[in-house]
Amino acid sequence: VDKCSTFGIKKVLTKSVQYLPKLLINNGLIPTIQMGESFKYLGRFFDFDMSDQEHKSELMSLIDELMSDIDHKPLHPQNKLILYNRYVLSKISWHLTVAPLSKTW
Repeated sequence: VDKCSTFGIKKVLTKSVQYLPKLLINNGLIPTIQMGESFKYLGRFFDFDMSDQEHKSELMSLIDELMSDIDHKPLHPQNKLILYNRYVLSKISWHLTVAPLSKTW
């Protein structure tokens, strides 16, 4: 139960709503994803609204971290461009493939 959590959506009248399911395994309650929070599954964040906000913020922090690391290195500008092109792009390509991010946020 260490790595498990539950996420519940049910239909009430004509709308879908999130709820906190109570599932037990060996008399132990499986933790629930709280209302409005997201969970990560296979590298992609999911929440009730199906927004990509958590994914976007993680991607932006990763890009900021990588760019500042490269900017502070004492390298020739052309070498920095090579790093941006090869290293940064390879690090963010996974994020760009698992989430349907538009060109403009």
